[in-house]
Amino acid sequence: MSLPAFPAPRTGCPFDPAPAYTEVREGPGIVEAGMWNGTTAWVVTRYDDVRAILADRRFSADGTRPGFLQFAPGVNPQVSTFIRMDDPEHARLRRMLARKFTVRSAESMRPEIQRITDEHVDRLLETGPPADLVTGLALPVPSLVISRLLGVPFDEAEFFQASTRKIMSWASSGEEAMGALVELGTYLSGLADRKAADPGDDVISALVTEYESTGELTRQQLVLMAVLLLIAGHETTAGTIALGIAALTRHPGQLAALRADPSLVPGAVEEVLRYASVVQSGLSRIVTEEVEICGRRLKEGDNVILYLPAANRDEKVYPNAAAFDIHREGPKHLGFGFGSHQCLGMSLARVEIQVAIRTVVQRIPTLAPAKPLQDLPFRHEMFVYGLHELPITW
Repeated sequence: MSLPAFPAPRTGCPFDPAPAYTEVREGPGIVEAGMWNGTTAWVVTRYDDVRAILADRRFSADGTRPGFLQFAPGVNPQVSTFIRMDDPEHARLRRMLARKFTVRSAESMRPEIQRITDEHVDRLLETGPPADLVTGLALPVPSLVISRLLGVPFDEAEFFQASTRKIMSWASSGEEAMGALVELGTYLSGLADRKAADPGDDVISALVTEYESTGELTRQQLVLMAVLLLIAGHETTAGTIALGIAALTRHPGQLAALRADPSLVPGAVEEVLRYASVVQSGLSRIVTEEVEICGRRLKEGDNVILYLPAANRDEKVYPNAAAFDIHREGPKHLGFGFGSHQCLGMSLARVEIQVAIRTVVQRIPTLAPAKPLQDLPFRHEMFVYGLHELPITW
């Protein structure tokens, strides 16, 4: 009997996880799935199990291990960014970036993020409705922020956004994705050369002058770090901003509550991160020794996919989990992962999403959707979920 293919389609409400994995979560908790290349992986769907695996060293993130899961033709796990490494090497490389992504550092950027966001809302209001919130705000704001943090000229934004689409799509061939990765890496390596000659107050300059110059970091490691930060630094945040505004416009009572009481914004952002998990491909790990999960014995070399959208909707953790509720209280969601590989940029992402949602809600008091939900182009074909466009009116 053939195995169900991964990923299962997201049918029904586009905010909901794939129904097949909701059924698995409510049943056995784990299911074996077939991948595009004939390999298999165990899909884990419950909150407690996902959280436990992310903290368990028997599940490795090392993409160079033989047989490590390849999500799609365009994904090469052997391309070893630090998120595809285990400690201590993962921790060593992560520490080089940590001070730029602390809560304090993120909060220090809030005024600048507010200024950038206000400029984009100004343009939306000047142009008038209907407007596309994705191209008008959700995508350019985090792109600008991460560009400035890394020291990447924003006039290259279209180039790195186009490269990202090829690298992050289920539909890209291996040649397309690798070609885009090489092109982006070549550009960033050239930028690193310029930073070495004329360093600035940015992440790439710091990596070049503090770590590459001492031999602690190779050029390949530096470039892969920069690629990861550039892609992750705008894709996930842009998707969450768009999904958050889309969810709020479909819940006018909660939108009104948020407008009346801006102190609800931080909690609303956490609910968006839980309700609309953007990492729809899940997180992958490989088993390093025999272990039991959900009553199944997994052997060394088995691949595991931690399906975050289902885990963040676990009814045993979040009562009425399918509902969008900005007043929700409860355990922390897994939108940023958990454990030593938890998202490095989560503090910055929180600030960006908070500023974007608060500004849009406050400055566009009659905000409303310009198209029915079923007509919106959701990013089903991408590893990171979101919307290709979000028409709004006021």
